[in-house]
Amino acid sequence: MEQNFRVVVCDGKKLMRLDPADFGVPVRLGIPNRIGRENRLANAVYILLSSPRPQRVCWMGAFADEPYQPGIDLYADALPEEEFMEYYETAWGRVSAGRIILPRQFAPDMLQFAVQMETKEAYLINHSKMDYLDMRNYIGFNRSGDSCPDPLPLLTACGNGRGDREYPPSAPGAEQIGTWAFDLLSYTNKKPDGEYRETRPCFKEKRTTVLGSLAGKTVVLTGTVPNYTRSEVEFMIQQAGGKMGASVTRSTDYLVVADKPGATKLNEAAALGIPQITVSDLMAMLD
Repeated sequence: MEQNFRVVVCDGKKLMRLDPADFGVPVRLGIPNRIGRENRLANAVYILLSSPRPQRVCWMGAFADEPYQPGIDLYADALPEEEFMEYYETAWGRVSAGRIILPRQFAPDMLQFAVQMETKEAYLINHSKMDYLDMRNYIGFNRSGDSCPDPLPLLTACGNGRGDREYPPSAPGAEQIGTWAFDLLSYTNKKPDGEYRETRPCFKEKRTTVLGSLAGKTVVLTGTVPNYTRSEVEFMIQQAGGKMGASVTRSTDYLVVADKPGATKLNEAAALGIPQITVSDLMAMLD
């Protein structure tokens, strides 16, 4: 079963909630968000972390509460269970409208450009651990072409691995998933002093051969996959060893035909003799 998430932010006075559906981004936990203008939810959190007061943040999965496992789940070591449940209930219980942060509370340009691939002189600081990320260095280390996984949703995830097709334990940086949840964080253009240590987690996609059901295969999608965003489908294909193509070519191995497919890709696949499979076929390959 897929596990959805919501973000909870605490400014020291009250717990606030951000719902990914409100920001038009993928709702499943453990799917790496890419830095850029489409990453509106994470950009909103970076803006909140730019305030003078450090704040606690978590990407709270729907299955993160049961069982609560200190010593096993790193996020469970950060808070007593009673305090953790306050965050969990903020994410998944009923809260007043005043505790829900919506996109209209931010300038549109800010949601698009708070963090970009070209970001320089910006620092994500963990005051609890006395660590920081130099975003320019992090992006340079983790980028693959024009793409780079955003570190904030991964470092603050709670419950990763309890749902289907989440960030796998064999993927780069898996041991750091959730290690910053509930820590005091800030985002600033001022480099912290010498007492802080620069850390550079590696979430970069592997470029070596992956042994998986789609190892070495190129998959093209046409149409809309119910309950999945295109980036989620791409992530699952990559974790199975394949890559997702933008258009049908002679090197395409499969065309996945989803709801409301485009005639152009269908015709190109037929002309080139590319196998056409259903979404169910793809999911069977991924299992």
